[in-house]
Amino acid sequence: MAKFVVALVAVHGLGRRETRYLLLTDLDRARGRPGVHRVLRHTAYLDEVTLALASDWLRDRHQRWPLTTNPYLLVSRQTVADDRLPPSPPWSSTPSTDPSV
Repeated sequence: MAKFVVALVAVHGLGRRETRYLLLTDLDRARGRPGVHRVLRHTAYLDEVTLALASDWLRDRHQRWPLTTNPYLLVSRQTVADDRLPPSPPWSSTPSTDPSV
């Protein structure tokens, strides 16, 4: 998930709030377009690398939590069972210590 988030933020310019509030339905992999929640609806078009990272994340998400009904694109162990709020991401306040990101 970390690489996917980095791509959304660094390559496509999404902010922390926009990234947190992305829904599964916002990601249109067939067209490569996630809808971004802004005051004025804006569509960020994903490149091949980001689409591959999104596919990897969705596959991993489904393998970890196949029965979740959480509508948010990004979930964590703490938020997967609670679909009322988006995840409070670890990347939002501290830099990653993972050298693979």
